[in-house]
Amino acid sequence: MRPTPDPIKVGEQAGIEAAVADFMRSGGSIQEFDSGCRPIKNYSWRDQGDASWNAKLAGDLPPKPAPAPKPKAKPRSLQRDTKAATAARSTALKQARDKMAGAVRELAALNVSRNKIAEALEVSAKTVGRIADEHGIQLPLHARSGTRQAKANAELRGRADQG
Repeated sequence: MRPTPDPIKVGEQAGIEAAVADFMRSGGSIQEFDSGCRPIKNYSWRDQGDASWNAKLAGDLPPKPAPAPKPKAKPRSLQRDTKAATAARSTALKQARDKMAGAVRELAALNVSRNKIAEALEVSAKTVGRIADEHGIQLPLHARSGTRQAKANAELRGRADQG
């Protein structure tokens, strides 16, 4: 795609061309002007790296910016602070489990399985088991018809309830 010429530059270009034509008609000749610069080389990545290294050694490159200051190290947490934070978290979780104990007790009395209780309370089945252990709640065992172990567990549970 060719750029559209700017009208101001078109006028300047026409003026330059007219001046060059007058100069040539009057017997002038145009000579190549030496800029004094060496020709531009096509650098490969390696050549470019070598050139930048040589420029660095010659002091031609600007100095590197100062590195950003390193952040100060946080003070180490003390063991007593860690223990206090852990104890506070454990206490908060225990209180939350205590609040759910009533609901677990009611659902267990209705013969609802551990996984269904966990779904209803939006917690994990392990949490439901922990609540049951902490509060002495017996969760129902649902004997599946094909497993001997489940049937044996149900029989053992029945004997424990009677005895």
